[in-house]
Amino acid sequence: MDRRMLGSVELYPKGEVVPWRGSLIIDVYDGFLKEGDEVIVTYGDRVGGSPGFRMQTFREKEHTFRVLVDNFGTGKFYEVDSSPTLKIVGGPPEVIEVVAPSQTVPGEDFRILVDDSGLEAASNPIMCSSEEPPFRLFWGDMHGQTGMTVGTGTLEEYFTFARDVAALDFCSWQGNDFQVTREGWEEVKRAVRRFHQPRRFVTFLGYEWSGLTPEGGDHNIYFIRDDEQIYRSSHWLIEDKSDEDTDRYPITELWRTFRGHGGVMAIPHVGGRYANLDFYDPEFIPLIEVHSCHGTFEWFLEDALKRGLKVGFVAGSDDHTGRPGLSYPTQKVSRGTDLFDVKGGLTAVYAKELTRESLWEALWKRRCYATTGERIILWVEADGHPMGEEYETEKPPEIFVRVYGTSPLMEVELKRGTETIFRPPVSKPKGPSDTRILIEWSGVRSKGRAHRVNWDGELHLDSGRILSAEGFALDKPQEKVWRFTNQIVKWRSATSGDVDGVLLELDAPENAKVTFSTKPVNFEFRVGEVTHNPLVVDAGGVNMKVRVWKVSARGGPTQTEFKYVDRDVKAGVNPYWVRVMQKDGSMAWSSPIFVRYKP
Repeated sequence: MDRRMLGSVELYPKGEVVPWRGSLIIDVYDGFLKEGDEVIVTYGDRVGGSPGFRMQTFREKEHTFRVLVDNFGTGKFYEVDSSPTLKIVGGPPEVIEVVAPSQTVPGEDFRILVDDSGLEAASNPIMCSSEEPPFRLFWGDMHGQTGMTVGTGTLEEYFTFARDVAALDFCSWQGNDFQVTREGWEEVKRAVRRFHQPRRFVTFLGYEWSGLTPEGGDHNIYFIRDDEQIYRSSHWLIEDKSDEDTDRYPITELWRTFRGHGGVMAIPHVGGRYANLDFYDPEFIPLIEVHSCHGTFEWFLEDALKRGLKVGFVAGSDDHTGRPGLSYPTQKVSRGTDLFDVKGGLTAVYAKELTRESLWEALWKRRCYATTGERIILWVEADGHPMGEEYETEKPPEIFVRVYGTSPLMEVELKRGTETIFRPPVSKPKGPSDTRILIEWSGVRSKGRAHRVNWDGELHLDSGRILSAEGFALDKPQEKVWRFTNQIVKWRSATSGDVDGVLLELDAPENAKVTFSTKPVNFEFRVGEVTHNPLVVDAGGVNMKVRVWKVSARGGPTQTEFKYVDRDVKAGVNPYWVRVMQKDGSMAWSSPIFVRYKP
């Protein structure tokens, strides 16, 4: 192309329809382009001082730079016949992860694949039983998208990754309904049928009903059968409107259509259009999603409990990068893929066998729990009733809890509703040399899409010395402790409901003052005020808070179990559940047991 023809080049972060958000618009005047002319775009050109172009942080078989042309300057663009593509691959391995079954009995055979990379790792915990247990523990990610909607990759790549790379037991696809064409839905059904292998890998047909929050909000819809009709919230990005009469909006219209169906399940989701629990319907909703790549949403869990809803807790990824079950935080990329702050979650299900019917029954009975992506083993029962059950008693209930972690345990909380009623001292320091002060912050600024909180800040110690300072549960390379001296620590951090923090080793007198300074909140405390019971400072927003407490430098054990009799049980329904946090910041939440106490 003759450079004299070039009029302007402008970058628009949101210049096109999803998922093609990032746009470069080249306006040509004082001449014309003709067939055979070349337009050369250089990404990462450093001539003008640019640091270069950072590639996306996930692999993609065919990353497309979609090219459209407005030949006549009318504002109407048409895609060219062949847009350029790149194949994006990973670099050398940095870590290795070993995934093993969470349960086993004598005599079982397993396939082991070994790659001699020179890296070392420990597997997730394996619970061995001398005889067949009543339930087996299975792991899945029921929430993710592909290039058909706002994600990347094909359905074939999606389910293959879930089964063969993430080593999931079950999986589902959840594309935004307003992008799923009639032909696309048929393709989804074929893929679900093709990959479904009872007792090896179970798939569920589904989609995301993607209405706005005032009319219901995002709900993941699942079917036990694999040949069902899709009822969308709208046809917003679908050109073919011929089946628009099948749309159901608001979500009460969807409930009306599904009433009496018997083979459908809905799970409210917090993402771009967070689910509105005003529209809760027990015929369809046994569970809510409390964690995904969008963040950790304990406010959603607490909202459900305060409303008295009888729901269990699950987690997924809502992955857009072709990595269901093993989805990591992302950076903003040219195609406009969402920026995700945290690792995707997993749902653990106690089912009798790895079949659709058995998993479906267990999910409806809430015999499941959520994690932030780690295969933590968690078992909770009350008077012999497992998590998810509802029963009646005339005596104070006895709660039994067992946890096998993938990292040293930092905190295990037994909760009744939103109140912590017992907190075993799993990470209590063993002495002065084992003592660290953990300052952790968490929460979101709002319930909507723009919920991320910037916690960049610093702290100052007015006397004594800071011997060490390390980041706690930081999720991305740019989140880090970037400076510390004898008196000052500075960090970069952002939360999307998850926990971040700093772990301090101090040589300071009891009356030494620590000043904590961030944009959300500033406060002071004396070293002598800090105990193993957290000092909690409210920071506004939605569940935004800072906790300061003493912990063991090594963390606690990797496993614990205990019994607790709640002699302060309240008349009526009491939801008992367990919240787990590890030294690496990973978390788990058990589904509640609903105990109806009649003294």
